[in-house]
Amino acid sequence: MKKLNCFIIAGLLTTQAGFAKITLQESKPLAGKEITVSCSESLSRAPLTVYVYNSKTAVPQILEQIANIGSTKITLPEDAEYAVVKNFLPNGTTESLGITLYTNSGNPVRNTLYYQSLYDVGGLEGAGDVVPDNALALQDIQTELANYPDNRLAKMTLYAVQYDQKQADKTAIIKEIEKFSHDKNDWNEAEINALVKLYSSLEYDTQADSLTKFISQKYPSGSLAEQTFLETLNRKEGDEYISLSEIFLRQFPNSNNKSVINERSVQYYVSKGEYAKAENLLRNQDFMPPTQALYLAFIYLEKQKSREKAENLLAEVAATLRSQIGKSNDKTISNYEWDMQVKSHLAETYRATGEFYMQLKEKDLALSNLMKAKETFSVVPAKLYENLTIANYIFRNDSLAFLASEEAILHSVISTKVLDINSKLFSKQDISQPYNIYIENLKAKAAELRQAEIRNKLVRRDIKLPILPNADGLQIDLGIFKGDIIVIDMFASWCQPCESGLASLVAMSKVQNIGKTQLLGVSCRENGTVDKTQYQSEDFGAVKIFFDEDNAFAKSLGIQGLPTRLFFDRAGNLRYIMKGAIGKDEDIRETQDVISVLNNG
Repeated sequence: MKKLNCFIIAGLLTTQAGFAKITLQESKPLAGKEITVSCSESLSRAPLTVYVYNSKTAVPQILEQIANIGSTKITLPEDAEYAVVKNFLPNGTTESLGITLYTNSGNPVRNTLYYQSLYDVGGLEGAGDVVPDNALALQDIQTELANYPDNRLAKMTLYAVQYDQKQADKTAIIKEIEKFSHDKNDWNEAEINALVKLYSSLEYDTQADSLTKFISQKYPSGSLAEQTFLETLNRKEGDEYISLSEIFLRQFPNSNNKSVINERSVQYYVSKGEYAKAENLLRNQDFMPPTQALYLAFIYLEKQKSREKAENLLAEVAATLRSQIGKSNDKTISNYEWDMQVKSHLAETYRATGEFYMQLKEKDLALSNLMKAKETFSVVPAKLYENLTIANYIFRNDSLAFLASEEAILHSVISTKVLDINSKLFSKQDISQPYNIYIENLKAKAAELRQAEIRNKLVRRDIKLPILPNADGLQIDLGIFKGDIIVIDMFASWCQPCESGLASLVAMSKVQNIGKTQLLGVSCRENGTVDKTQYQSEDFGAVKIFFDEDNAFAKSLGIQGLPTRLFFDRAGNLRYIMKGAIGKDEDIRETQDVISVLNNG
């Protein structure tokens, strides 16, 4: 294990900021542990948040945030074994990096929480992903076991990496596991959680299920118990779903899935005409999601003919959100992260309210709320530029409408409405060049801005491409596609957003000139046997479909959500990770932009 395990992360910044570096250094005070965090001036002035781990628990302890300009010393608790520092970037995303801590004697502490800690604080989520380096992890864990040969957590991590690297088979690993203590009451949550994951990766489902039940009873508020409960909840419908969701939220009041669960419940109540129940459910949250508030406001306006009730609802949501700033009641995130989330919801509430008044043709109220949204957002979303374009146009503010349309196009809002308004108002502007040249230059500038952002998000990881079966059952080494740019869409047949993501790739393969680019789809995380015959149809164009049957490829990359799109350069290095499906046209545009960046070096 290296004396100082530092990660230097290139910041995802606005296009004018360029790259930035965060470095962490260790010092050895007489008492406790202290690290020094140094950040360059080019980073955002948002604070950093420090999460601390120890081997007794899988739940991180959050220290108060620190200023991130210059150098700051942080004193950590006596039991700290691992720390993750999370940086909030100007566009609202985050990046995380980890550092191994040492005791005052200079000996390494028991530290096998590298992967789990990064998952917990989002280090493997969002842009600028940290992709696990299993070869380096193997070296680190072996060094740790030389210091602490009885560390179960380290041993299980070692087995998982060895199995992933095909350095050990299932039988050998199971024999080693059987040497562990069979009394699981002596195990902590982190150890049991690691064993469940190991059994799952080895496809020993009976053992994994048995341990899952055990950990749910021993740690009823633990992350594994929540995951198991959530899987059961997602299979329910109607009144049964409502009843079970109430139990879930009582047991896991701080669940990250809370808003999604409530959203589904709200839709159910609205479908039955039980608007009061829907509103009460939304009001009983820390804050009401703006999209749901707008949805409910239009329901009141259209179904109950009550503009007053709709307006009061939106105003109350905004007032509640304003009152929540600086008053975090979520112990799983820092105060700064809480305020970022609340302000983002508040800005989106203003935007939704502006959209509401646009429908009512209320000029002043619509524009004032949209401008409040623009002032409140830390990074203005493309949708707001489109709102401002349309609002200013319908309310006869032509000069502002034209400027907003330019901003919308520069932010890649190439909708028919925006382009139509831009072209209609062009003749009123003092621009000498013809419209066709003007609009092409504007679109080219938008592409440059998008590609500059993509370049700031590039990674470079030497990933071994797997051997996977295709729809005909043939084992294909994906490494044969090296020499071309490779785009891999990781999806699952049961994942609804994945349908849109895969459809965008298929559409590209049929109508786009993509040059020397290989478009691949990899089906993963399937529940049971998937019908492979559906992927033999010519409907998939030039997209080649493969199956990550044991989920080993997805696990090796630390993929936590689907769909995820991976981009490899001609040398086979992983260079870009695109998460989620944002819509067919947007998926195609971002994919084209990434391919263009990789083609141009």
